[in-house]
Amino acid sequence: MYTEVPIEFTSPLQDVVTQEHATVTLECAISKPEAQVTWLKQGVEVQTGPKFETVDEGAVKKLVIHDVTPEEVADYTVKIGDLTSTAQLTVE
Repeated sequence: MYTEVPIEFTSPLQDVVTQEHATVTLECAISKPEAQVTWLKQGVEVQTGPKFETVDEGAVKKLVIHDVTPEEVADYTVKIGDLTSTAQLTVE
């Protein structure tokens, strides 16, 4: 009998401290490369555009934040089903 292996983070998100106007990449790795993830900022889904870019490199999922300002200081969460990993972005 085949049992599906549960999805897990092989490398969770890490907190990031950056300078204003820098580009920051939040990155995690998961055990199932084909899984789709959702990125959240303070619990609200991130909308991609000039400020936020999502990158899917198989098992590695990234959220790129361009031209960071104090407005982007927040907790960011990557969500796969019921599984989440959260990191804090801080601007010095």
